[in-house]
Amino acid sequence: MKKQLIKLCSVFISLLLVLSAVITSDATVFVSESVSSQGDLPDIVDNSQSKYFPPIDTQGDQGSCVCWAQGYYQFTYMMNRELDIATTSENAFSARWLYNLANGGRSAGTWENDVYNMMKEIGCLRQSDAEFSNEDDQNWYPTEEMWKTAMQYRISDYTIFKNIGEEDSQITSPDDPDLTNIKTLLAQGEVLAGTTYISSWKVGRLKQNSSAPENDKYLNEYVVMYEDGTSVRHRLAIVGYNDNIWTDINSNDKVDAGEMGALKIANSWGTDRHNQGFMWIAYDALNRVSCVSNAPVPDYRPAAFHDYTQIEILPYDFDTELYFRYTLNTSDRGQCRMYATATKGDTTYTFELGPKRQHGMYANTFSYDGTTKSNDGTMVYALSNLVPDITSETLHEYQWSIKFEDEEADGIVFTVKNMEIVDDTTGRVVRPDNVYPLKLDGTSKEVTFPQFEYAEPTAPSTSSQPAETEATTGTELITTEPLTTATTTVTTSTEATVTDPVEYVYGLSGDSNQSGDISISDATLIQKYISNLVDEGDISLLLSDCDADTKVTIKDATCIQKYLAELKDSGITGTQVLIDTIIPTQPSKPADPTESTEASTPFVTTAPTEATDPTEPSTIVTEPVTTEPAVQNTVYFTNAHQWSGTVSCYYWSDSDTNMTSWPGVPMTISSVNDYGQSVYVLQIPQDAEYIIFTNGSVQTADIPYSGGEKRYYADAPSSDGKYTVKEW
Repeated sequence: MKKQLIKLCSVFISLLLVLSAVITSDATVFVSESVSSQGDLPDIVDNSQSKYFPPIDTQGDQGSCVCWAQGYYQFTYMMNRELDIATTSENAFSARWLYNLANGGRSAGTWENDVYNMMKEIGCLRQSDAEFSNEDDQNWYPTEEMWKTAMQYRISDYTIFKNIGEEDSQITSPDDPDLTNIKTLLAQGEVLAGTTYISSWKVGRLKQNSSAPENDKYLNEYVVMYEDGTSVRHRLAIVGYNDNIWTDINSNDKVDAGEMGALKIANSWGTDRHNQGFMWIAYDALNRVSCVSNAPVPDYRPAAFHDYTQIEILPYDFDTELYFRYTLNTSDRGQCRMYATATKGDTTYTFELGPKRQHGMYANTFSYDGTTKSNDGTMVYALSNLVPDITSETLHEYQWSIKFEDEEADGIVFTVKNMEIVDDTTGRVVRPDNVYPLKLDGTSKEVTFPQFEYAEPTAPSTSSQPAETEATTGTELITTEPLTTATTTVTTSTEATVTDPVEYVYGLSGDSNQSGDISISDATLIQKYISNLVDEGDISLLLSDCDADTKVTIKDATCIQKYLAELKDSGITGTQVLIDTIIPTQPSKPADPTESTEASTPFVTTAPTEATDPTEPSTIVTEPVTTEPAVQNTVYFTNAHQWSGTVSCYYWSDSDTNMTSWPGVPMTISSVNDYGQSVYVLQIPQDAEYIIFTNGSVQTADIPYSGGEKRYYADAPSSDGKYTVKEW
């Protein structure tokens, strides 16, 4: 697996600043020092005018301002800038997703470090990835698909900048060196975040003055002049600055020293607040002590902004091939812990798998879906969170183990139904045998994984243009052999043949709705399909698989967006893809020209009639077939719990309870799914009405069966020990 280089802070900043680094709370915190000049920085920067910046939105009555500033505004802008995708309301990233992970089960505020760590370890989801609700503050949306999607959009780190506007580094003008760092980052096209005390703002309006002509553009817009306390801590996004804006801080209608310049911020209170959702904050308001003569002196004046943060974006889909996958069940996720350990020689890495409990407290007990009942949650976690430089080639060098812990013996059981390590690069999956389900109540258990064996990554297919058909399981596609001829030949038992022309049907890769061209509607359709808002019949899965990974995921929507933005690495070439082959349903010449044939009547080839002259070729006779073929009673069973031994199907009916003897007819393995689980298949009699899947020692419950093709998997054992089943 080839690593992509993580984008580092600009070399210009390192030349301008002398930085003293202190490591705290998983972030790099820099204390800025004075520099001699701001160089050639522009007077005005406004990144909110960029195509990457999302529209102003509102957090409502949810205490999620940190998630809006850092997730919706900052991360959306920075990630879509990295991908060069114009931001829309659909591809903006969800504050609500981050808020639910970080709020500790309480409808209250969150801390910036907690949210940034979620963005590092778990990742972000776009607003179109789920129907997020402000009324649902506890749901972790615990499905593998959503967590794997979030893992594709992460940050590598975040940096906190301190000591801006403190008494020993007072800002006196727009050229003050204490502003150099933050202005340089904004001028380089970044969006930052910062904290303020919003209910302590003292707000004025921009006035007109011939000495400050820039104010004419923003006349009467609101500006923060200073703070007079620490009421209501609030997080905001910093989108730009303007050195030429004047704020009459001392209200004397004159442009005095220290009154020029302001930061532009974006709030999450909607467009009907302040300047259509934005706000100016005077440079002098950043000072603990004003540098303006005769400025108001409140009893306590904090800096109007503190804890400025910059983020570094991981490249899209970076290090997502190797991950833990786990299915858990509890009604109190707050007391459940999982600690992963990877050991190689004398080096040991230990890490708590997420989401971790934030700031040491949970207000109430919830399951993973936010309800108060015990429910399953299936989640994933990148191995690179534990071992930073792990690759598919080095996976076998480590010994892996997980310690599961339930902190309180209270009758609330923490059930681990599955924990495994997945290597998508090679298709390998490793899980301990005969361990799960693991039940804990005030106890802990450490589980060691079998050692990985080294395996070369699977080489990509070299077929130039394979014909693909849509699979019946989810969004997975099955690749078949390419068609190489323009005719199809049917051979009889005496080797006589008939050849008919075949019609090939092509579509445009990326044209999900098969409209004839590629547009943003195709990306939207993919997002709706992933979110289960449309059915398979509403979308072409073959044409939607833009990245040719045999699955329809959010990556394919991104390919379309990059294609529309004319990026070279979109993966869409504008070529035609074979989506169907049509063989004529009747021969061009009937066997008897005196007989009429109907175009709607299908034909099949039968054995040739006996020739009267053995030297003459045999004659092909075609006969119509019935239009209603017999229904095949076929059942599939996914061995989701890795039952050992032979998996069989036992079946019976009300009228015949002895159709087969226990434990039934052995099934045949038809395939292995993405999780390394065997999928078994068996055809059963037409009159079977009930089925049971079993390996002779464990079994499913009785399954009513109405015929046709059905696909099942064992879900969970009930009180009688028999597994319930679900269809897929």
